[in-house]
Amino acid sequence: DSSELFGALVSPQSIAIVAFGVVCAVTWVFVERCAPEPIVPLELFRNSTFNLLLVISIMGGAIAIGMVNYLALFLQTTTGLSPSAAGLLFILLTGGLVCGSLSAGRIISKTGRYKPFAIASLTCSAIAFALMSQIHAGTPIAFIGAIMMLHGIGIGLAQQVPVIGVQNAAPARDVGAATGSVTLSRMGGASIAISIYGAIIASQLNKV
Repeated sequence: DSSELFGALVSPQSIAIVAFGVVCAVTWVFVERCAPEPIVPLELFRNSTFNLLLVISIMGGAIAIGMVNYLALFLQTTTGLSPSAAGLLFILLTGGLVCGSLSAGRIISKTGRYKPFAIASLTCSAIAFALMSQIHAGTPIAFIGAIMMLHGIGIGLAQQVPVIGVQNAAPARDVGAATGSVTLSRMGGASIAISIYGAIIASQLNKV
């Protein structure tokens, strides 16, 4: 239940990991401040647009990438698909991701507008998640595949937005550092979300 989940989050092991992360973050700031050529110039964090896009990238990674592992678990345990068949079904998701990313990149390069793609991505993912909430053991695999493709398109549309946004907001000398920070934050969000999702699932499994 919620008390078990909360207890796991505030266990000594969890607190130790968080404390270690805080120490690493403080150490990183100290090193970057003293380095003559820092990997990520701290001046970037004074830019509100850069900070906002970092948050968007973290949340995007948590929602878009973090849930993928557990969708594979659902396909194997609930629909009865083998690991190989479940993996093949993910071609639809990655295909949608590629189509969305390439389309967004080309349109943005021609129009110079990238904000509408954030709205389109949110819309696609919101619809996909709403449909996912209705999936059950008897749902046709083709319907699940269509939802995965829609979610992949939503992910693809959003991938270009933070990258192009920080490249426009950062000084020319820091474009590489800003782009790398956004990419890293996306994967960091995915890693954090996977841990949280795993804790929630583990707490619910105890009831079965």
